[in-house]
Amino acid sequence: MNARIKVGLDVHLRNIVARAIDADTGEIFASVFDGSDFAGLLAWLEALPGQREAVYEAGYCGFALARLLISHGIPCMVTQGRTLGLGRAKTDALDAEALATLLLCKRLQPVYIPTEKQEAQREAARQRYALAQQRTVVKKRLSAFSHRHGLPRTMAPDARARILGSLSSDDRISFDSLTAQLESAECELAHLDQFMGREVERNSDMSALTQLSGIGSVTAFTTAAEAMDFKRFDTARDYVSFLGLVPIPHDSGGKIVQLGNRKRTPSGACFYSAATTVMRTGGSFQTDGLADPENSAIRECLASLDRSSRQHGKTHRAAIMARCIAEQAWALAHRLD
Repeated sequence: MNARIKVGLDVHLRNIVARAIDADTGEIFASVFDGSDFAGLLAWLEALPGQREAVYEAGYCGFALARLLISHGIPCMVTQGRTLGLGRAKTDALDAEALATLLLCKRLQPVYIPTEKQEAQREAARQRYALAQQRTVVKKRLSAFSHRHGLPRTMAPDARARILGSLSSDDRISFDSLTAQLESAECELAHLDQFMGREVERNSDMSALTQLSGIGSVTAFTTAAEAMDFKRFDTARDYVSFLGLVPIPHDSGGKIVQLGNRKRTPSGACFYSAATTVMRTGGSFQTDGLADPENSAIRECLASLDRSSRQHGKTHRAAIMARCIAEQAWALAHRLD
């Protein structure tokens, strides 16, 4: 949009610092608002002379502000965090003015602005991912503790009190703390898994994803929640690159031929887990007619999967299979649309 006034917003919990630049006159408008005073910010923006466009960096404040401004006819872009970079003098006012300047120069890349429901679903998916990682860490600590103290991996209920009685009081407190953390994480995970299962049953698009090899309700929910809108990914390769499953990322940083050189997203980790499940159960990757036969990326991935069984180990094969499943999910989602 060719708005005359570009507005940079440095958004924090405590305050929102606004700097607006008039592209015609060079005049700068400045104001500061309380972190929750969206109404005051909206009134200030509407009082600015001429058309205006706002921008702020994505962060823990979410997308509520962007949705509010857009609903009131004020274009608002959310750009990726750390756009302004490091190694420079940073104050809230300078950051806001720098964002306005970059917006004026058209040097910002927008991120997708989800709906309120999409944002809530993604929050649930990421919460489950964090809990699963927490459970893994606690399990490792509990296993190491048991090994150091000669405790068996599993304890019968009638022998539990006798075995733990051999521990000192300090060690017993540590063991009880680790056990409580593990039980708490598993309880919360079970609650989220039930919620995701219900959501998948209600949503036909999520339910359709469970037709793919290795994908259950948790992976289907996480996949849809993280993608938010599959239409924003033009190709299957773009989608798997977003997931962190592509050995050769397609981005401005060039090509790095290295498997796993990018951190997987929660949905990328789910696809990898789905691949290992298929391999562990002795299954094979089934397309069941869901593949797009004209999609060269999917054909290439399936060919790599076939070669990997002869040339590489289980980790490499699991990564390729995860990519194949993800590309199938992209193709299926586009067919449903």
